[in-house]
Amino acid sequence: MPTTRERILNAALALFKARGYHAAGVADILALAKAPKGSLYHHFPGGKPDLASAAVRSLTGRIVALFEEDVVGDLSPEEHLSLLCERCCQWLVETEFYEGVILSTLAMGLGEPESEVMETLLHSNREIVDRYAAYLESRGIESPYQLALTVLMTLEGAVIYARIRRDVAPFRACKATLAPLFEMARREGGEERHLVLNRIG
Repeated sequence: MPTTRERILNAALALFKARGYHAAGVADILALAKAPKGSLYHHFPGGKPDLASAAVRSLTGRIVALFEEDVVGDLSPEEHLSLLCERCCQWLVETEFYEGVILSTLAMGLGEPESEVMETLLHSNREIVDRYAAYLESRGIESPYQLALTVLMTLEGAVIYARIRRDVAPFRACKATLAPLFEMARREGGEERHLVLNRIG
């Protein structure tokens, strides 16, 4: 059984993804977690900002762990893109399109009082992009950081459109549009290396 802290974290993640930071009240989080009043400050002494930062770090850790598993596997970037889309579709359908991407939903409306949360979001975003870029680089993709950023931004946009339409069709458009970019990145990189070798020769 999950601990009280884990229940609060999971409840916060669900409500932050669905509503954003300000619309997810502490009372709602505790009610969803079935946790007693006062337990939030026991486990997260900094209050709601502390909880939000911990929730972001927890989710980031899960995402990074998935990327690490994928790196060990033998998936091509195209196959991995398809897997990412499938994961997103499954998540949206299971949550009935109720949840969004926490990095973007949390960032909306944050100000100076939530600077700790913004700093955590920035660090998490960079870590996720860096890990995905490392995966692409390991598969021989040129300019892996730019392509990783492009893919992840497009997937996040697909989540928004899928929630609006209550349909996963935007992810089919993602795969059709993004998959050719990987082949282009391989081909352009190969041609560039070929030209460099010719000049050296």
